[in-house]
Amino acid sequence: GGDNTLLRGKTSGAEPEPFFNVHAAGYRGVYDFADPDSSVFVIATGQSGHFLSRHYDDLGQLWRRGEYIPMSLDLDLARAAAVGVTYINPE
Repeated sequence: GGDNTLLRGKTSGAEPEPFFNVHAAGYRGVYDFADPDSSVFVIATGQSGHFLSRHYDDLGQLWRRGEYIPMSLDLDLARAAAVGVTYINPE
């Protein structure tokens, strides 16, 4: 890319493979504004992004293969697929 493109990856610039990719985006999303329920995403480091979380590498294989997970704005679908609910109440 150039000055007007997104940084999609980083190379080391070092020999013997100067163009070997060493860094890329952890979150990838494709959004369909005409049909938001067709949008997809994937996060390399899983739901929390914290390396001590048991969900840290849940999505790693999908991310490496360039695959995605559907992302819907339908609240009923979200509730039906939820593992749990977290409530945050200020004191």
